[in-house]
Amino acid sequence: VQAPLVAMLLAITGGTVFALLYRWSRVLRGRRNLARMVAVTAALGMLFLMAVRLASLHALDALLYGPVKLNWIVDLGASATVLGAAVYYVRLVRAQG
Repeated sequence: VQAPLVAMLLAITGGTVFALLYRWSRVLRGRRNLARMVAVTAALGMLFLMAVRLASLHALDALLYGPVKLNWIVDLGASATVLGAAVYYVRLVRAQG
């Protein structure tokens, strides 16, 4: 019962996030706003990962904590993305001032 539920939730969430990112990218102007959007998107990815961990469904646990350690990859990747976007944003702001 969990596998179809997990697949449906991931599909709905993925489609919603894709639609929102597409909509935001259409009205996005400037490199600072792009850096901010990348950081916000990565932070939302970290929040989604936390929600998935809290749900603790067997199918997701197998993916997150399996031999690939997808949990670590997503968490560290999102953290590095937020850090990179923040550094890029600060460099852009300092170059203007």
